Amino acid sequence: MKYILLFLTTLFFNLTSHSQASCAIDVTPMTGNVCPGDSILIVATANLINNNQAFNFNNSSLPVGWSTAGSTYFTAPCGPSLSNTPYYWASTSTGVPNITTAGFDVSCGGYINFQMIYAVQGGSTPCEGPDQYNEGVSLQYSLNGGLTWIDIVYYAPNGTILPGNPGATTPGASGVTPFTSWNTFNVPIPTGALSANTKFRWTQSSTSGTCCDNWGLDNIIINSSGFPCGTNAVVNWSTGLTDTTSFYMVPTTDTAFVAYVYDTLGNYQCESDTIYINVYNNAFTYSLVDTVSVNCTYGSTPVSVTNVSSAALLPVTYSWSTGSTSSFVTLVGNGVPDTITYYVDVVDACGIVESDSVVLTVAQNLYVDAGPDQIICEGESTSVSGTSSNVVNWSNLVMNGVPFYPLSSQYYYATVVDGLGCSEMDSLFVTVLDTTSSTLNITAVDSFILNNQQYNQSGVYTQVLTNYLGCDSTITLNLNILVSTASTDFQTHCDTYTWMDGNTYTSSIDTPTWTIPNVAGADSVITLNLTILYSTTGIDTQVACDNYLWIDGNNYTSDNTVAQHTLVNSVGCDSVVTLNLTVHYSDTTSESYPSCFTWDTIPYVTLYANQYGCDSTHTIFPIQIPYELKPHADFIIKPNPAEVLFDPVSITNTSQTINASQWLCSNLNLNSTSTSLQFPPFDEDGNYAIQLMVTNETGCFDSITRILKVYQSNPIYVPNTFTPDGDEFNGVFRPIITPVDRIDTYEFIIYNRYGEVIFQSYDPTAAWDGTFQNIKVAQGIYNWSLKVTFVDETEVQKIHGQVNLLK
Repeated sequence: MKYILLFLTTLFFNLTSHSQASCAIDVTPMTGNVCPGDSILIVATANLINNNQAFNFNNSSLPVGWSTAGSTYFTAPCGPSLSNTPYYWASTSTGVPNITTAGFDVSCGGYINFQMIYAVQGGSTPCEGPDQYNEGVSLQYSLNGGLTWIDIVYYAPNGTILPGNPGATTPGASGVTPFTSWNTFNVPIPTGALSANTKFRWTQSSTSGTCCDNWGLDNIIINSSGFPCGTNAVVNWSTGLTDTTSFYMVPTTDTAFVAYVYDTLGNYQCESDTIYINVYNNAFTYSLVDTVSVNCTYGSTPVSVTNVSSAALLPVTYSWSTGSTSSFVTLVGNGVPDTITYYVDVVDACGIVESDSVVLTVAQNLYVDAGPDQIICEGESTSVSGTSSNVVNWSNLVMNGVPFYPLSSQYYYATVVDGLGCSEMDSLFVTVLDTTSSTLNITAVDSFILNNQQYNQSGVYTQVLTNYLGCDSTITLNLNILVSTASTDFQTHCDTYTWMDGNTYTSSIDTPTWTIPNVAGADSVITLNLTILYSTTGIDTQVACDNYLWIDGNNYTSDNTVAQHTLVNSVGCDSVVTLNLTVHYSDTTSESYPSCFTWDTIPYVTLYANQYGCDSTHTIFPIQIPYELKPHADFIIKPNPAEVLFDPVSITNTSQTINASQWLCSNLNLNSTSTSLQFPPFDEDGNYAIQLMVTNETGCFDSITRILKVYQSNPIYVPNTFTPDGDEFNGVFRPIITPVDRIDTYEFIIYNRYGEVIFQSYDPTAAWDGTFQNIKVAQGIYNWSLKVTFVDETEVQKIHGQVNLLK
């Protein structure tokens, strides 16, 4: 079963000028022809359109927020519209026209529905239509208030719909096209155009001038009907089906029905026009002759299927047994008397096949036989004799039965014609085989043989043979006989000799011969008489150091047993001497040693003869050891100075990059390799010079000497009470230091309780008598401080204390 779906789009709505359309329905198909037994799908798309989404120009003005460019009419200048009301008409008299909508919220999607017409090309202004390929109208959208525009669809003047203006002028359009009558177009809003403020426009980018290329628009719907923007609609059918937008039906008779649109509350909104579905009744007829004839074997006659009835469901197609698919066909004889049947199938759009046939009778009134093909040789004659009931006429000025000389291979045609104008023709092919000839210009010595015939004298001779085609082949021989001569070539050479015959001879010989042209151009036979003398060889054995200058002028630096030099021996031939040379080499050796000293940089060279007696050298190179790899001697003495009888002394080796140490001190009788040293307290004071010597793995060394000071202690005694009361006992106050002569620096200060200095002395023998500015101070506690250094010491001894002054 076939499913037929015919897309004929019609939109119905309640429309007032510049106002909303409350309801729209699109049913496909609205009208259709169905073959018997076929099913058809009926589809309805219904919307309850939002306010302010449907527009017309019934009041001859633009809707609010819309704009135009170019000249504009809001009348009916070029015939009525589908609703027989005023419409927008675009004129090119003052520029390229377009019409632009206000901004719409189409974020929910939907479609653009409008009616449009192109004027017929060639009409009178303002009803002259577009013809060039780029003069059509583009439907576009803009998301930025009209700053930039994007193509949705382009309507070319020739009736094709494209995604955009091709910019080309061809193919053009003329006369009536699919767009020169009012059409309703339903365009889905593309995804890229979905926004809360989208403008649309119809624009024409190219025109042929101010007179031409006019078009019109009417009944525009910008329907953003998707959820939640639109309102759902319910579709019921007059066939009894309810709440469905599509159904299949198999009509058996012509059927008419209507689609009704309700809102979801059951309120009627609008309805479609009546939908008509017609069932084809399979009753078409046609006319076709039964027989035709031709009087000539290759004659032809036309035949047509005609008078196809209006009841046929178009289009009707044809299929002839000749291969033709047209209602018209030419039937042609096959060259012999015959009766031929030709068949045709006539098929309507429902696939109903009506088969028929035509019989062609081919008459035979004439015959002619040109005879068999012929083969002759060039220059021979022949004749042709055709057989026929009528007069035979031959091509190429040939007459029946009259001999002629063909110049080349070709067809000869025999033709007969009767009184009805029919003709018959036959042919034969005459093959003309080529005869051949050639000329040989030969110069031979003493004699020459051609095709088993010998010639001994110069002259011109002719032979006639048969070529590969069986025709004559004539050979002309121009012969020149030369007489040969003989001589002997005497040669004497060393070792070998290559003669003119290309052979190389290594011994004496007198038998070879060689033939060359003599002065007369004949053979001159030369006999070789050769004497061979021989070269000698020898070996020159030499022994040398490093290089050897040989007799060939070359200086050889390695063993050589292949070099050769050629002299002349006693018979005048080469005497080849081969060199047998042994070369021994001088030795050049070296060694290096680490050097610890920056001044040690000069290599030391020793000359000697090696085992082969060749001069040799041995060089010793000092290599400076980097600073960080040299030994660095250092040690620490604690304490230093040390007090006699009290301080044991520790000496720690802090040297770097060493592997051996040596301690020396003459006044300690010290000679030790220990890493560190420990001494008990010394018995007597003095300065001890201690030396450390260190070495590393490479033998480099370093040393350092430090002084250990051992001192005798210097006791300091400071009383804590004195009585400056005038008696002879304990009347002054000072530190008691012995011996005084070892004091190097001295400072003694006394403070009262306010921190005021009341006594200060740098003399260790001076004492305080208990007065300040010659006035006796009060009894009490007084603070004091002492700073003292001793000879051969750097450390300052600082002592603080208190003294109690009593009276």
